[in-house]
Amino acid sequence: MKKTLAIFILSSLSLYADGFTRHKPGVSRPLLVFNEKLESEKSSSFSNRSPTIEFKGGYFFFSNSQLRDIYNKGGYDFQLSGTYPLYKWLDLYASIEYLRRHGYSQNGNQATAIWQIPLSLGLRAIATLHERVEYYFTLGPRYFFVHTHQDSCYVDSSLSANGLGGFANTGFNFLLCHGFFLDLFGEYSYKKMRFHPSRPNVSARDIQIGGYTFGLGAGYKF
Repeated sequence: MKKTLAIFILSSLSLYADGFTRHKPGVSRPLLVFNEKLESEKSSSFSNRSPTIEFKGGYFFFSNSQLRDIYNKGGYDFQLSGTYPLYKWLDLYASIEYLRRHGYSQNGNQATAIWQIPLSLGLRAIATLHERVEYYFTLGPRYFFVHTHQDSCYVDSSLSANGLGGFANTGFNFLLCHGFFLDLFGEYSYKKMRFHPSRPNVSARDIQIGGYTFGLGAGYKF
């Protein structure tokens, strides 16, 4: 009897020691589960500021009436952007963008095309409306690289220019799960650009090459 009791006590101690080593010393299992739940909820909330990366697609319209006549339809605008937290409600924002438009000249109906690669850097103010919804407003400088091509014998077939302008965007981020989120956004960009033609009797003048973009993005919060 004593021998059986001793074996039972030793077996019980062994099982207890094994269970103790599986968990953190000094912390009960219910408390560990509670802490893990809190960490999970924290990681799935916008209140926990962290870097993000995002791919955005939108539809772009020129704000200049002359460019709207030449490129009478909007076109797709693609962006790769990211943010890095600076303060509780303030992020650093950066993006690279690509857009291309096709149209026809106003006088001769010759085909024309324009390409833009804007680089942006700005500050983003953020307001958390819900643990899974936030509103943002971004403002900053944007550097434009622009190239045009015309199928006409009266003007230069290709012209390029670059310069510094600005942008502002605003929108709502909706957190889904595991750090993924959707971004519903609108954006305005501004830059008066001057191209310098080499052909005689062709004048150069400033023209606003920015405009409006509305679209949707998909991103990941680290």
